[in-house]
Amino acid sequence: RKINSREELMRIFRNSTLAHGDDVPVHGSSTLDIDEGFFNAFLIKEYGIDINDWGVDIDQILENMNLARAGQLNLCGTLLFASRPQNLLPVFNIKSVFFEGTQITGDRYIDSRDLNGETLGYFLPGIGFLADKY
Repeated sequence: RKINSREELMRIFRNSTLAHGDDVPVHGSSTLDIDEGFFNAFLIKEYGIDINDWGVDIDQILENMNLARAGQLNLCGTLLFASRPQNLLPVFNIKSVFFEGTQITGDRYIDSRDLNGETLGYFLPGIGFLADKY
């Protein structure tokens, strides 16, 4: 049948659990792909509690935080906490390019790199693989 309103279409998407892109399961992923050390550092920084002190296993913590379901990571969980998200999601990668100067019109190319590892590590100084550089 024909959908008659925008609200009805939204309800259908909401009921299909695909209304939020970050909830989409990542095929071939599992909670074993999580970098536990990095995830634990995040939990300590954010909640002040070590992963071993939560009283539940890591799978349950990930599900409670809506980062996984039935042992499979979703898009958000993979991008933020998987140790090698680019292996599971090769189209989601970060490339950086360094040009001389601070002007957007700079044209002297210096270097470029593919940034690999936990995406969240680039944004939370003090934890993750970039902590020693910044």
